[in-house]
Amino acid sequence: MPESESSIVKNFKVKKYPHLLIVRKVDDKPNHYKGKMEFQDMFAFLNIYSETWVDPSEEKASISDKPTKDWLYEVLLILYS
Repeated sequence: MPESESSIVKNFKVKKYPHLLIVRKVDDKPNHYKGKMEFQDMFAFLNIYSETWVDPSEEKASISDKPTKDWLYEVLLILYS
C-alpha cells in the first residue's frame, strides 16, 4: 500500500481487506459494512444511502437501465479567469 493511503486506512480503522464503508458529512463517524462481501448483501447496505431507492424485489431493475439521476449527466459550464 502506498504511504499516502496508509493514513486513510489508519484514520478509518480498516483492519482487513476488502473493506466497505460509507463516509458522509452528516454523520459523526463512518458506517462500516459488516456483512458478507456478496452483491445482494452489499446492495442492500448501499441502497439505504442511495438518493433513489431501488426495490431489490423488482426484476425490472438492472444495471443497464438508463440512470434516473439526470443531474449526474448535466453539462456544466466552468469559467476560468
